[in-house]
Amino acid sequence: MSDSAELRSKIQQELIQSGEYDKISLHLKQQLLSNGWVDQIRSLTHEELSKNPNINFEELNQSIQNRSMKLIPSDVRENSLIEIKTFLEGVLEKEL
Repeated sequence: MSDSAELRSKIQQELIQSGEYDKISLHLKQQLLSNGWVDQIRSLTHEELSKNPNINFEELNQSIQNRSMKLIPSDVRENSLIEIKTFLEGVLEKEL
């Protein structure tokens, strides 16, 4: 296993074992809900289903994925990245 693959594996393990993954995920979900992003995606989904009622899940996902990512509010994106960066810095300090 390469050094980068080994480090990635350790980070993933620490992320899950520490409970940080759940904490970051929950915080992101709460922010997306409170900012109306979930409602926007629900509307996009209904709009796409109205235009194409025979669409399957994979096609629907491909159709709205890029648009949904662009609709994430910048402050939510920045807050999530800060949380992840803080976690990663802590893991790297332990490793060095």
